Amino acid sequence: MIDEQKDLFDACIKQAEYFHNHFDQRRQYEWKITLAVWTLFVGGIAFVHHPLSVSPWLAGVLLVGYTLLWLKRVWEANNTDKELSMYYQRQADCVMRDALYQIEPRPPYKQRPFYNLSFFTDWSVIFQFMATLILAILFYKIQR
Repeated sequence: MIDEQKDLFDACIKQAEYFHNHFDQRRQYEWKITLAVWTLFVGGIAFVHHPLSVSPWLAGVLLVGYTLLWLKRVWEANNTDKELSMYYQRQADCVMRDALYQIEPRPPYKQRPFYNLSFFTDWSVIFQFMATLILAILFYKIQR
């Protein structure tokens, strides 16, 4: 491997690692915040004696807000980081295999429309949404 090719390979690997680490850090924060939301619901179940005094539409708005403003946005950012990490891994692989390989242009950022619900195909999002929904329903159904 010539020096230029090695430098290009190393740069691609560093970029792949950067995007993977960025994804991994966000995922850790995502689960910490999700666990905090769940803890609030469980605390509400344990300590609120009359949950019906809390307006049901407020819980609905909070659930929709949590889903569209948190879960969807985190999924989009995670998906982008995963795609870029894989892109740079493929480029590094091509550089390693072919000394004359020219790196392809980085794919453009995909701006997804707000109404796009494709994030519901991810098992993690479905799990977080369903667990939050179940806890919200339990909050209203269980009265102390």
